[in-house]
Amino acid sequence: MSYISFFIAGAAAYFAHRYAVRRWLRTGKTVEYCLKAGSAVLLSTFAALFLALPTEWPMPQSEQGRIFSDSLKKAEQGDAKAEYFVGLSYAQGETVAADKAKAVLWMRKSAEQGYSDAQVALGNMYLNGRYAKEGVPKDYAQGKELLRKAADQGHVWAKMLLYNMEYEEKRQNLEGK
Repeated sequence: MSYISFFIAGAAAYFAHRYAVRRWLRTGKTVEYCLKAGSAVLLSTFAALFLALPTEWPMPQSEQGRIFSDSLKKAEQGDAKAEYFVGLSYAQGETVAADKAKAVLWMRKSAEQGYSDAQVALGNMYLNGRYAKEGVPKDYAQGKELLRKAADQGHVWAKMLLYNMEYEEKRQNLEGK
């Protein structure tokens, strides 16, 4: 690979990281440059990159902030799905600063309304015990109960977790005998 090809490939990786390649490629400037340079390697590199790009790009931070603000308003009005989203945002700490106490507060509100995704998330909080300081101690029975509620609503992930938990319980019972 020549120096220019290596440079262009590096630039392509940089722009891909900055979410700009798809727009840049659509203008045809890259393809035009490759054709003028007579480089099939460059053209094929950019073609492969273009085909490998995802069709959905992550939202810009400002858009995430707007969606979080809108969801927070809905959550404060009692919307269970918005409460779950706000709790998840606080738990992950990507859109807003991570705050485990607020994550637990919003997840609990959503789970109490019967939102199955929140029941699974809160159940996992009980199972792993990482939110003990925030009022969610490690409690296998409580976590399993929340997963059961979500599974009863048809939540596939909750069903899978319950199946694995019950399988492990049976295996341990058999080994204990």
